[in-house]
Amino acid sequence: MIIKNMESLRKEIDKRDYRNIEGLKCEISFKEFDYFLNVLYPLNWITEKKGNVDQSFLLNECLTENLYYKFSEIKTEKGFKYYCEVVRYKSFLEVEKEIYG
Repeated sequence: MIIKNMESLRKEIDKRDYRNIEGLKCEISFKEFDYFLNVLYPLNWITEKKGNVDQSFLLNECLTENLYYKFSEIKTEKGFKYYCEVVRYKSFLEVEKEIYG
């Protein structure tokens, strides 16, 4: 399920009292994407195209424990779409372990 906007995403997170929020996602505007890219130094900023994702980054401030906002730019046939999703932070060691075992 994609929540309609960032404000609704924040309200849903508050409503759930920061529990069971991993995977919540909303569509955002380019202006919002650009704002969050520049407000704090991005964490895990990937600018290489991976699948249909042209770039993504985590906001360098956690929501709770190790859950972060992840922002993604995705190319579609009609242009770009931008999303914000609540994800669990994985260290480079964790990602490497998933890839190489």
